[in-house]
Amino acid sequence: MKDIDQYDENVHKVLVGNKCDKEKRQVTTEEAQKFADQSKLEYFETSAKNATNVEELFSKMASSIKDKLDS
Repeated sequence: MKDIDQYDENVHKVLVGNKCDKEKRQVTTEEAQKFADQSKLEYFETSAKNATNVEELFSKMASSIKDKLDS
């Protein structure tokens, strides 16, 4: 995060957990959400395999970019 912030502190960042369709996970939902909360990030769990939350993620990002450009 520090590397990103050194170039632009105001960039919109989200944390994305991919492959949420898998039973065996490297990081639990709770661990990821805790990290997101501590880092003040929105958290999305996605699955490219079954398209879970993919559209929602891109819609949210597009909306955030539009809002930033409009302000």
